[in-house]
Amino acid sequence: MIRFARLNQLAILFSFLFASPALADTKTGFYVSLAPAITSPAAEPTTLDEIEVDRTNIQEAIIMGQDAKFKMKFGLGINGEVGYKWRTNFRTGLEVGYRASDMDQVTSTAGSGLVDGQLEMSTIFLNVAYDFDNEEGAAPYIFGGLGAAYHELDLRSVNTVTVKQVADDLTFAFQVGAGFYKPINEFIDAGLGYRFVFANDTRFGNLSTEFGVHHIELTFRLF
Repeated sequence: MIRFARLNQLAILFSFLFASPALADTKTGFYVSLAPAITSPAAEPTTLDEIEVDRTNIQEAIIMGQDAKFKMKFGLGINGEVGYKWRTNFRTGLEVGYRASDMDQVTSTAGSGLVDGQLEMSTIFLNVAYDFDNEEGAAPYIFGGLGAAYHELDLRSVNTVTVKQVADDLTFAFQVGAGFYKPINEFIDAGLGYRFVFANDTRFGNLSTEFGVHHIELTFRLF
């Protein structure tokens, strides 16, 4: 009941924040931003919590089965950016981020089993964003970025069978996102948004996959 009451309070706070009359957004110049997030890795944007295994030589029956997928738990992430907002409403910036999720299950044509493991991703991006004008209430923003992702996999066991697969990889990555923001005062903007970070052709020793990470995030920008 206490947790439910707190969620209601947060909902009321953000409803007031984004529904109240807007301040004129005339900010330009350098800014720093911080965006804590709830995350979920997935094989593609249409899924939320499953990563497909492209190839594996790990000698475990379920993982070796066809159509093997890891089911992931929701995790936490954070992104920080230093950038510049131009008079044209465009923003450019350099961003670093980190997110981590625990593994829950693995499923394949050979069955399913519990997994003890964790997947971490650290990123660096060059971003371009656009803030739409906000004459009445909250206004949308969109952004994209190109960069690199460093992945760390710690797969300890499957169905209590020890695997001990520890590996890392550095790959090309890109991201896209959108959301709503609002000036709080002449120095601070606050926003609520979504992003999808995609990493291409990730190899973890005997295992390879492609996956992305969904983010639902709060964003705070300080000018």
